[in-house]
Amino acid sequence: MLKKIAKMLPRKTLVSLYRKLPLSIGVKRRIVYCANERFLVAVLGIIMNDDRKVLLLKHTYRRAEPWGLPSGYIEKEDPNAGLQREIFEETSFTVEIGQIIYTGYADNPPRINLYFSGRITSGEFKSCEEISECDFFDIKDLPGYMPNYEKELIRKVLNHDCPAANGYTDAGDKA
Repeated sequence: MLKKIAKMLPRKTLVSLYRKLPLSIGVKRRIVYCANERFLVAVLGIIMNDDRKVLLLKHTYRRAEPWGLPSGYIEKEDPNAGLQREIFEETSFTVEIGQIIYTGYADNPPRINLYFSGRITSGEFKSCEEISECDFFDIKDLPGYMPNYEKELIRKVLNHDCPAANGYTDAGDKA
């Protein structure tokens, strides 16, 4: 209900009401929270082994393009820790997460995607409900059954190109 009311009022009016209403800061924060859009934050990794091959996972819930980057949604945690957790839960690999190499927005579901570099430090693959297989792929030998935007990003990152400056887009991807 509050969200519908907030959508009907001009932003200027909402700010004025926020400033003038005699409410506690806690109540005001709750109103702001309810009135704003929310979306997920996904973390994805271009994770390398010592041979500079990329870790790709075969996702059980993806039919047409099952192979893809390790990914998941963060759960009120640091994005680096979230990606480490996701990769460990899905593979039993321990990874060292590097820097953010790209950020993007996707709308199905609405989310911000944070792409990180990283490397395997230890572990032995164990399948789980979400991941049936994993493998390390050379940049020249990426599997056919994976999203093209992920292939493009992998190639640009490994060729040391700047993804944002080269028109890369992750619109419509599935984390």
